[in-house]
Amino acid sequence: MSADLLWPVEVVSVGGDGMTAAERRALAVDDDLVESREMSSLPWQPAWSWYPLGLPHWGIAKAGEVPRVWFAGRPQGQERMVLQETVLAVGRRREALSPLTRANLDTLSAHVTLAVLTTPDCPRCAQAVRWAHAMALYQPKIVSVAIMLDACWELTKSLKVASVPVIFIGCHRIDGIVDEWTLGQRVSAVGHQAAPLGETLEVTDHQREE
Repeated sequence: MSADLLWPVEVVSVGGDGMTAAERRALAVDDDLVESREMSSLPWQPAWSWYPLGLPHWGIAKAGEVPRVWFAGRPQGQERMVLQETVLAVGRRREALSPLTRANLDTLSAHVTLAVLTTPDCPRCAQAVRWAHAMALYQPKIVSVAIMLDACWELTKSLKVASVPVIFIGCHRIDGIVDEWTLGQRVSAVGHQAAPLGETLEVTDHQREE
């Protein structure tokens, strides 16, 4: 990755012991262009009472900026790949969203927090995280976090998770994968109006089949 990075990137850790040297090598993170630092607490307020604040967190940002893209729990499997891709996207200022999605996000009037519940061996989860993180990198009013369910299995019971990914957009919930355009529309809708507390939007594979 070192040959591909053009600008410095910061990996910010909250809780835990930070990223180990072995993890940095596994991610092919270049020591000269990627800096690591620690924060005592998250710079954003989770929108959910169930949020696993006790997990170690890693945020990715341009040097000197506050991270808006986060991983809760050590990324494994597919999410480790997404972490590497995110570092590359920040270090090369890559734009991954379609023009239509960017247009949807340009006019947000309120801040939006996205959470994607994911597991290491779920390609659909990884794709949802890619889209959510790309939206946060593009729009400063969005924060996106990928939550590793293998680090907090109790959430599968308390949130009644039958399949992954599960996506929270503020207080709205989506069960199952959606495409980039649809996710962008949902984020835009929440970002233009106050989401009623507890309102749930469910788009499950089971419902699609019915």
